[in-house]
Formats: sequence, C-alpha cells, structure tokens
Amino acid sequence: MDSKARGEHVNAKDLKKHKNDVFQMFQIVPEGERVEVTGEVADAVDRFLEEIVKEDIIFVNLGINSDMQTEVAALRETYVRV
Repeated sequence: MDSKARGEHVNAKDLKKHKNDVFQMFQIVPEGERVEVTGEVADAVDRFLEEIVKEDIIFVNLGINSDMQTEVAALRETYVRV
C-alpha cells in the first residue's frame, strides 16, 4: 500500500491477492495466539488495518465465514503493539 501512496507502479491484481492472502493465512493462526510487534512492523500492521477496512473484500469468496469488522478486530487482538 505504501508503494502506491508514493506514486510507484503497483500491480492491482497482485496487491488484491496479497490482501486476500493475509485473511486466508490468518485462518490457520490458533485462536488466542498473541504476536508482539514493535517499531516498523507494528507501524506496518497499523497502516494495513487502517487501510484494509476501506476495501470491499467478500470473505465468503475466500472461504471465510466472517466479515471485515470481525477479522480486523481479531487481527488487532493477535498482533499486539508493545
């Protein structure tokens, strides 16, 4: 997302796939798992979560029975800034 904001060429199809991959891969993270993040990683997680809520992701098409609000909340609970 940052590359696009800087005006660099970004392949929209690849970007969409990577965004979808985040949610699909998150499904295998054990419920209750906590990952402490700091510095640039924490900043990147925050930016991603702030921007992703603007996207129109259809979770059922990804095989996920959920919605954006639930998934973002779960990601925030998992990736904890310290």
